[in-house]
Amino acid sequence: MDEPAEPEGTPRLRTANRLAVAAFFLAATALLLPWWTLTAELGGVSGELAPPVGLWGPDAQLVKTDMVWLTVALLAAALILLFVRVAAASWRHESAAFRRDSAIATLLLAAACASAWFWPVEFPFWAMRTYTDNVTGDPTLVIGTPGLGWWLAAVAAAFCASGWFVSRRQV
Repeated sequence: MDEPAEPEGTPRLRTANRLAVAAFFLAATALLLPWWTLTAELGGVSGELAPPVGLWGPDAQLVKTDMVWLTVALLAAALILLFVRVAAASWRHESAAFRRDSAIATLLLAAACASAWFWPVEFPFWAMRTYTDNVTGDPTLVIGTPGLGWWLAAVAAAFCASGWFVSRRQV
């Protein structure tokens, strides 16, 4: 029996599919990990100012909960899109739709990462701020940094973008 001919550019599309699978698992893991951490330093001693903020059950005193839920919605939309395209082997059967949805998933993941910058109520998301109004007179340094979940979502967006780029390159 003759094997059906593979579509043109199959090695590139196979690579793009592998990148989409990796992006899916990274984004799914990002849902479970903290996205923002706050530390404070006073007189050379540093420590956690508040528990790390994740996507589930955010502290309303630290973050705007509606922005956190927007991040969850963007991340979930990207996950659903990636899951459908990877599970259906769209890279093989519908390569144009696979490329389009890879680009859309990239934008959704990037938007999810960008939306985290609007979370904080008072403290910076990724910066440091000095407060001097305490009783000891020593300045307190508050440092906001992205958590592991944010970094995984950013890498997932990069993988998706790489997959889209690889899949659209000419032979």
